[in-house]
Amino acid sequence: MSMKCYKLIEDCDCLEQISHEAMSWIRENTDLMENWPDLFWNKIDYKHFLLQNPTLVKWCADRKLSIRVVAVLFATSEPGSENSRIVEQLHTDDGPLRSKINFPIYNTKDTWTEWYDVPDAPPFGGPAQSLADRDLSKLEKIAEVETIKPVVFNSSIPHKVRIGPNANIPRLQLAVMFWQNIDHMLED
Repeated sequence: MSMKCYKLIEDCDCLEQISHEAMSWIRENTDLMENWPDLFWNKIDYKHFLLQNPTLVKWCADRKLSIRVVAVLFATSEPGSENSRIVEQLHTDDGPLRSKINFPIYNTKDTWTEWYDVPDAPPFGGPAQSLADRDLSKLEKIAEVETIKPVVFNSSIPHKVRIGPNANIPRLQLAVMFWQNIDHMLED
């Protein structure tokens, strides 16, 4: 069986509340909104975060998913643009978890995750691999999704974030990883 790049989650009726609780915690417990970070992947005190985000915890528990870690994904605009600070470049994520769920939290309309076929990409499983030196015009884009709904996310396939011309910045998502392997959610 092959694995898809992503799968949209259609049954998250509480996304607005998850986003509200997440942004409240981010504003009260970090300075991410005032002092934009230099990193896309921002580790947080996810145990404290989960105590103040009961809607996310319940949604996951209802699906028998135990949260292992949560990070805030922070992007502003494409490199070279007037407002450029940070955007996710082409890469694969750290192993060993291949699949996670990303929840859109703030300013995600007209922001996209794109996956590419990179024939000589390093195998997945070790540390994250930057592929920012690759010429995207010579690679085949194999999938893209606007990040306005939660998405089961295949982090083993080279991917990047694209901020569209009509997007508001900064763009924030939650990356949620689980103790359970959720690769089955991406099977064809």
